[in-house]
Amino acid sequence: MNLVDLPDLMRERTEHDPVPVLAESRIESIRHRVVVGRRRRVAGTLAAVAAVALAGFGISVPLLHSDTPKVSAPASIKKINGFPEYADGGHVVGTATGTLSGGPLTVTITPTGVGFLFTNACAAITLTTEIMIDVTVNGHETGSMSCTDTPGGGYSSMDDWSADGVVIGKPSTFTFTPATAQTVTTDTDGTDQRTDIPMPDGPFAVAVLQELPFDQYPLPDRPSTLPKLDMSDFDFGGANPVVVKSSPTSPLLPQTYVFTFPDCTKAPDADCLNMAVTSSTPGYLALTVNGVPIGTGEFWDYSASGSGFDLSPDMAKLKLHKGERVTITITPQYVTGPWEFGISPKPIS
Repeated sequence: MNLVDLPDLMRERTEHDPVPVLAESRIESIRHRVVVGRRRRVAGTLAAVAAVALAGFGISVPLLHSDTPKVSAPASIKKINGFPEYADGGHVVGTATGTLSGGPLTVTITPTGVGFLFTNACAAITLTTEIMIDVTVNGHETGSMSCTDTPGGGYSSMDDWSADGVVIGKPSTFTFTPATAQTVTTDTDGTDQRTDIPMPDGPFAVAVLQELPFDQYPLPDRPSTLPKLDMSDFDFGGANPVVVKSSPTSPLLPQTYVFTFPDCTKAPDADCLNMAVTSSTPGYLALTVNGVPIGTGEFWDYSASGSGFDLSPDMAKLKLHKGERVTITITPQYVTGPWEFGISPKPIS
């Protein structure tokens, strides 16, 4: 088959939206690149198959300003090897195609900046199949991500690549290796059961995107009616979340939520509380916990997508304890419409 037609094949094999993934936020100063999709139409399906689960990627949270710059003209629908030329704040600078059973794909680029995004597509993905892709940069192990069934499923980024030999103006090589394939079934109690399977044969594509400053990214046209926000679309351990909304008069005003940290001894994997941010317009929502930056939700369109985070007792520089007073501050930048922050009302168990 013609690999340029890869996205069409993948779209035919899926009719569902990705389920929100709460990305790890225990690394200091992470800015998350997991774009959380809507979940209502896929309740009860495999949670992480269609969304990226990247480990080991994190970048420093930039200082935020309250100005709104002039933005570029709306992005075209141009695609590069099946991937949108612009997506999630980045511009495609390199792609590669092959087959899952054919081994690694490499993309060599000459960076013009230090921030990168990644996306991929695997035609072999189904609701019960998970394929993990290992990522190396100039031979250095960097992380891993799940493969998606359509281009543009999710992204992750990291600002400081110096340890991996990334230098602006000098070629760097990113290698994407299909590492594991598993079938995943969910028990009645919600526990995932995984079984290793041979790596399936099928088209496989990757793209590397260079991050762009907000004022250089071509945003889509603003719709006549902004989408409605609904925090119940996201996963808060089955409970209704506590919701903090933007100011009705000025969406650029920071908002806070103060609470007493609960007992997290029964929380799995040291996670405790689920959090999410969603916005009706493009912009950033930066989160701090007791003054410590833990992540930034980034929005590049008007789809009311979201970013998820875990609040855990052992987060860097925090070491939260039962009974401690916690202040979460949400600082917006560039947004021009309503946004919301949600947090689960009780620990995950």
